[in-house]
Amino acid sequence: MHGRLKVRTSEEQQLIKEKQQKQKLLAYRHGMLLIQSKRHEKPYDKESFAICAGILEKNPDVYTLWNYRKEVMLTLIDDLSDKTKKVKEEFVENLKNDYDVSDKGLVTIISMLDDYFKEKSDDTSNVENARNSFNKHLENIKTQQAIPIEIISDLEEMFVRTCTLDETQGLDDQSLIEKQLGFYCRLLKLRLIKLMQQELDLTERCLLANPKSYGAWHHRFWILQHHPKADWQQELKLVEKYLKYDERNFHSWDYRRLLLKKLGYKIDAELEFSTDKINANFSNYSSWHYRSTLKELNAETLEDELRLVQNAVFTDPYDSSTWFYLRWVLSNRAVSEKHREALLSDFEQLLELEPNCKWVYMAKCWIAGSLSLSNKDAIKKNLDVYRKLMELDPMRKGMYADYIKIGEEGDQE
Repeated sequence: MHGRLKVRTSEEQQLIKEKQQKQKLLAYRHGMLLIQSKRHEKPYDKESFAICAGILEKNPDVYTLWNYRKEVMLTLIDDLSDKTKKVKEEFVENLKNDYDVSDKGLVTIISMLDDYFKEKSDDTSNVENARNSFNKHLENIKTQQAIPIEIISDLEEMFVRTCTLDETQGLDDQSLIEKQLGFYCRLLKLRLIKLMQQELDLTERCLLANPKSYGAWHHRFWILQHHPKADWQQELKLVEKYLKYDERNFHSWDYRRLLLKKLGYKIDAELEFSTDKINANFSNYSSWHYRSTLKELNAETLEDELRLVQNAVFTDPYDSSTWFYLRWVLSNRAVSEKHREALLSDFEQLLELEPNCKWVYMAKCWIAGSLSLSNKDAIKKNLDVYRKLMELDPMRKGMYADYIKIGEEGDQE
């Protein structure tokens, strides 16, 4: 009938799906062949590099492609280093030919130039700021007699020209490149930074498609390690955003640990961070685990940890995350017999509210077993708890049966 959409049958839908999959497979194979054929070309092939990005956005777990991109980055970094060295050598040769400069003076000038370009921001549009910044450097070198006074004005003119050049200027003029005091080096560095930012943008798109991609997370951190101006603080904010999306994503937690290792971190701040995550959701096993890696418990901190985990188990007794953390706390030597007896008393009250919660019975076994294995009454109580667990947790029925057998043999002795 006219005006009505045709409803495809399941067989037609399957054929369409298979056709689309074949087309995707052919495109993938073609892209991979192109990349492999041009992988070792220098300079890198921009077409294959773009195809590589497209494939990774669809499937960020192809390690070969991430390795290819790392190879390109390393080549560009080496190229920058070689060309920077060449420009400096040419500049020094020019100074020797045009001025009567001592070796000490050359060293001072090169050092001053390195400091200048290292400290200067990427924004080269403000000539006045560039001049002011350079003048500060000049004040530091004017007093050094190793540098002739006549060089100062020439250097100032060259610096200001360098700061006002557009990226498209001077690339084919070898004499200009030689005279512009590292302009070409700076241009290469800016282009490298731009390309690395594109890599970071790519990994972010890939992580949106698959937040648990090992390859994407690893490549992102690798790029930042080689980035001339990595913003580690911004990266920490980004990973916190990912943890809001999925608080249990262990990739995000591992990445956060890498960042903190790079930046340095304060224990108190991280404990507060994990506490906030736990209070937001007691089921956040990743946060409980992270908390256990931050420090060792002692007599001073034990009370707070026991209070925190008790609040959690009473809030949601059926959540396994808090019980696992409790077991870790109980393994600490600072936990005294008094602490264990108090916990047993609290859990008896919890059983009145939740008589069928297997975790409470299991916790009683952890505690009672460590209190007195030689006490026959305690052993009998534990055996009764294991029999109850056989009913509540039939999947582990065999394990509990073994515990009962061991307990009964010990009781007979």
